[in-house]
Amino acid sequence: MKIDVTKEHINKGEKSFDMCPVALAIRSALHPKHIKVGVGSRTCTLGGISVSLPPDAAERVANYTRTGKMEPFSFRLDVSRVFRRIYYGANNDDDTELKSGATDGNT
Repeated sequence: MKIDVTKEHINKGEKSFDMCPVALAIRSALHPKHIKVGVGSRTCTLGGISVSLPPDAAERVANYTRTGKMEPFSFRLDVSRVFRRIYYGANNDDDTELKSGATDGNT
């Protein structure tokens, strides 16, 4: 899933696990919207399932936490296994931490 962190997310963002610009952007992209989202320094949590952030996104979150500043960017987040576990109850230990890829710009 492509995640676009926009100026709106950055302007509304806070230095908190569930309200940082990246968490707001992920929440905006999710359907259904009721899944809880939180973003840490290297992972995000979607409905209680940990997903690795791409290195570029993790670096931007860490910088935002330090400075409160962020520029718009995009990245890819693999949520397919998250939804499979949420909706179908798949319980595979290999899915505990899911890996994702990052892109700059509008890829």
